[in-house]
Amino acid sequence: MFKYLFILVAVVFQSALHCQNLPYQAPKETDLGAVINTYLMNDTENEFSILRLLRDQKFELITYHKNNDLICEYSKGQTTLYKNKLSLYTSESLEIIRSGDLNLIRPCSNKYNNDLSTLFFSKSNFYSKKIHLLFKKRPVIMPCEKSLYTQQWFVHPLSGDTMVSRKCFASDDLDCLCAALTFEKSTEREKSDAISAFIISRFHYNRGDTSQTNVKGLVFGKEKEAVCEGYSRVYKDLMERIGIKAEYVSGAVRNTIQDVFYSGHSHAWNQVILDNIPYTTDITWSKSIKSNWYLMKPKDIIISHFEDSHSAENPNLYDSTLTMYDFMQLPYVDPIERNGHNQLSNLDKTAPIQFAKGTFTINFQQKMHVTNITRNELGYPFVRFEGEEQQVARKVIANDGKLTNKINTNSVSVNLPELINYLTIDIDGIGTLHYIVINGTESQFYESLISNLDPKNAYSMAIAFLACAKLKNETIYNGLKVYMDKPMKFKDFIKNADKMNISQFKFSVFNACHHMGLWTFNLNDDEFQETDDENKYQGYSFSFSNLPNNEEGKIFMKVEKSTGTYKFKAFARNSWAF
Repeated sequence: MFKYLFILVAVVFQSALHCQNLPYQAPKETDLGAVINTYLMNDTENEFSILRLLRDQKFELITYHKNNDLICEYSKGQTTLYKNKLSLYTSESLEIIRSGDLNLIRPCSNKYNNDLSTLFFSKSNFYSKKIHLLFKKRPVIMPCEKSLYTQQWFVHPLSGDTMVSRKCFASDDLDCLCAALTFEKSTEREKSDAISAFIISRFHYNRGDTSQTNVKGLVFGKEKEAVCEGYSRVYKDLMERIGIKAEYVSGAVRNTIQDVFYSGHSHAWNQVILDNIPYTTDITWSKSIKSNWYLMKPKDIIISHFEDSHSAENPNLYDSTLTMYDFMQLPYVDPIERNGHNQLSNLDKTAPIQFAKGTFTINFQQKMHVTNITRNELGYPFVRFEGEEQQVARKVIANDGKLTNKINTNSVSVNLPELINYLTIDIDGIGTLHYIVINGTESQFYESLISNLDPKNAYSMAIAFLACAKLKNETIYNGLKVYMDKPMKFKDFIKNADKMNISQFKFSVFNACHHMGLWTFNLNDDEFQETDDENKYQGYSFSFSNLPNNEEGKIFMKVEKSTGTYKFKAFARNSWAF
């Protein structure tokens, strides 16, 4: 039908397509038997375009470029004909690009690059000349020999060469993915931005059925789910495919105030050097590449992330000597502004746990802009493990209330109405500092932890016995004997605690382990050994100190199956393993 049309007017409508989830596609073939007519639209020194009309009112518009990283542009869609007006409705636009050593297809926004709004078709050279005279700025579109232009659109019609690299015919090739993501990105930072933005938009946080080490399965799978390990392994893999070394880092994190008392939340993130600048980046916590968690200075991220994977190949960029206990006593700033660590030296109090009497005061070396001070609610026990939420109620031990905002000052003072007070202070140039302020002494704080113990919460019971060992108070110890698996003499209890370096304990425990009954405790060797005994040890252990030879002092709490309560079992070295 179209072959005999005398004059046709074509208008290309730009349809608003959403971004594709994947930045490249495998080639999809056209049914070449459906091609009715082919028209050469323009042929210049730099490019030529053809329009193919197909059965069922479909079209393909293809532009082939010469000597350009943009090799080919392709649009397809539906046509309508009304009163000699042919309208083209674009449903999909693709382009073939050259990125590095690979040629690949990627989606693009619908566009019509030719300088046309009206297309004229004619079989007559005489009529063509007349049209040229009438419309000097408008090209005349002539039918061409259909057989010359009926290869697949990704095959060059003149050379017959396939324009897409063979490996990019697969829809799940990670190298082609990286080439598409980093097309026209010149700096390492720009390439990291592109890869990170893809990861952030591709996944939502959940542990699906795909292994977190299966990068291809995570990226191209239907689940589109990952946890921190998956996010970080994908970032490392994709960055290294474009020649930028990225380290996978594992460790512990603090992301709530309770984590100053217990930091056993395992996490993974990355270290990378871009354009000779070292960064630590947490893709999992970043909602976009504008997030403060993305490409942080190492000294900023140390506030919330502790790396436990030190090695010669994977050094900690900020401080390889830092211990878990050191980490837990660092200032807790969340969120922290970029380079916020540089301003912390202006404060005379930065540790997250503070002691005062009646009033808590922070002094600044120079005037600082305090934008907000708030008292927050705090519950105890600070830690509840899976399955304990329904059994263990959290008591409110600190109440909330807004105190002040927006002052330029050399110091701030806050009244302390309760024994335990949770304060947040927002300071320009630093971020939000979090403090637990005890209105009293360290001994009073330990006594409050003991008085608030909950036998159905392993953490609460461990803290109570550690506080007792720290206080060295026999009266308090005698009151706790009812919660011991096998009561011992007070002096033996203190002796065992001292052997595990109880003097290091300051309110915090870490590295909780859930024992499922494969081990028994050997009192002679201060360690656990494998056993075939029916009464196998079950419960939790918590680290609370550092010992020589990279060992940790631990406290073990045994669970009573019949009641679901926990009892003190022993202090032990870190010399057992599952």
